[in-house]
Amino acid sequence: MLQSVRLYIAVYNPSEGFYHHWAMAIHNEATNEWHTYDAIRSYAGGPFVSQYLAVDPRNSARCRDPLVYVATCPSTSIDNIHGTIQGVAIQSAQDWNCQNYVSDIINALIRNNLVTQAEYNAAWDQVSPYYGAMQQAFDAQQTAADDQRILSEEYIFDSNDNDEGESGECRSGSCSPFACGPFHQACYCLSFYASSLNVLSVQVVVGLVIC
Repeated sequence: MLQSVRLYIAVYNPSEGFYHHWAMAIHNEATNEWHTYDAIRSYAGGPFVSQYLAVDPRNSARCRDPLVYVATCPSTSIDNIHGTIQGVAIQSAQDWNCQNYVSDIINALIRNNLVTQAEYNAAWDQVSPYYGAMQQAFDAQQTAADDQRILSEEYIFDSNDNDEGESGECRSGSCSPFACGPFHQACYCLSFYASSLNVLSVQVVVGLVIC
């Protein structure tokens, strides 16, 4: 049986704030490899950069399951898919965010005859409830529970962790201030937790992310 490449939109619940984070996810059945592309901020308030991770997006505790199916392509198209996505430009417009980045990716795939407009329309019907700002901020109690989770090694710097605006709203569409950006580098994350006795402890988590 001919193996295929399946394209998905991964939607992540925000840690808090008003926006879901989106990523483009690719599963190559021939190699059983996963690839994700998303737009993140390298630091709080900074410009967006594209991020690539060779991981199953469902490894993140905040990724909504099931993924939103977009299309199926022949396995021979994998290089064309990667090349198309890597050619999608990051925008600097104030109202542009990770959700727009995924939409731009799919439009580029349509132009290269890798996805049809009908497939995109069907995916949009599924993902549109998670587009734009939610009417209410994500449940604070859920946020507290999520903050205690243990991430897989690939998601120590979780692509769906968001930075906040002045009101606590994720103005960027949700992005990790600790994400490594488009170059190979070692990333370091310092997580501080205060105990009930107000004794400050420091946990250092070192993660190597290959982008």
